[in-house]
Amino acid sequence: MSVKHGLLAILALGDDYGYRLRGEFDRRTTPDTPLNVGQAYATLDRLERDGLVERAAVDAQGHVFYRITADGRDVLERWWATPVTASASRDELPNKVALAASLDGVDVFGVIAVQRAWALDLVQQLDANLSALPPTPQGDIAWIGLEARRRRSLAELDWLEATSARLRMHDAVFEVATDMPRRGRPANRATASVGVQDASSSRPRG
Repeated sequence: MSVKHGLLAILALGDDYGYRLRGEFDRRTTPDTPLNVGQAYATLDRLERDGLVERAAVDAQGHVFYRITADGRDVLERWWATPVTASASRDELPNKVALAASLDGVDVFGVIAVQRAWALDLVQQLDANLSALPPTPQGDIAWIGLEARRRRSLAELDWLEATSARLRMHDAVFEVATDMPRRGRPANRATASVGVQDASSSRPRG
């Protein structure tokens, strides 16, 4: 699963800090892909470096909140509109759909439609390639690989259809958790008792 895009998607709902972002990521993706808190902070560092998020404020406990930038929103929108290809990790597609289904304001059926169109096109290409294979040993070897890809794509289409039907019966959207975990990396001891403040000049993070 793309941690980068997952965190951007959650930040599109509002500013938040690293440890709670990690918790929201885990709540909105499949249970077999937990996010390490260190990975969450490392990803936020890269997102900030690339101008996709910025530091927003520090709360009374010293947690630094991050905010998605306009460039970050552009990257996120392109990700929603781009299909997951066969070269992606096995858990990328189900986690992307799960994330979209859980977020208010994201068209999960649009995400599914983009993926379905890509998979249908791939099946058509594979059908054409299979029909052109010669009746030779080399053709048989090529058939094995092409048919495996074709059947995986057909299974993906079946899963997309079942997922769409399920989501039409059950709204999977839920709000960001309002509880504030005690854990997290405070900005520094000085800001811990100040209350919410601008974090643009504070480099440590929470």
